[in-house]
Amino acid sequence: MRLETQIVIFLVVFLLGVTVGLAFDIQRVWRSTMRPKRWAQNLMDGLFLLLTGGVVILGVLLLNWGEPRFYVFFGLILGFLAYRWLASQVIFSVLVYLFNLTLRLVITVWNLVLRMVAVVTTPIAVPLRVIIKRARRPLNRLKRVAKSGVRRVYIMWKKLPGFLA
Repeated sequence: MRLETQIVIFLVVFLLGVTVGLAFDIQRVWRSTMRPKRWAQNLMDGLFLLLTGGVVILGVLLLNWGEPRFYVFFGLILGFLAYRWLASQVIFSVLVYLFNLTLRLVITVWNLVLRMVAVVTTPIAVPLRVIIKRARRPLNRLKRVAKSGVRRVYIMWKKLPGFLA
């Protein structure tokens, strides 16, 4: 393999290592802001491992037909470490800010939708409440009468000769 090709492969794998570092920071942001339970953390760790591992393996297969060269592993590790040392803190802070901003925006939109639904349903709900409140007493009386009537019919039925003798 020519030297120029190896240098290009090294640089692409280096960028792949930077991408893995960015994905790791995204997972850290999710974990620090959402505070998931232990099983969810383990699930996300497994998914992260599968996804990043799959992307790395696919990248190596596409770049140099899967040949395990030293410079490929070195470029991947060097890209990840360079990202962690040089950009991770800044990117992590920006990602946390963006995540919180997005979360606030979603909550604000959700509250706005709920208010709109309340404004639309209030003219319908208020008269229904009044009707239900006024109909409650007669309906309760009717319910009591019906219960006592059913009880009386059952008692009379039971007194009939030969009832489930």
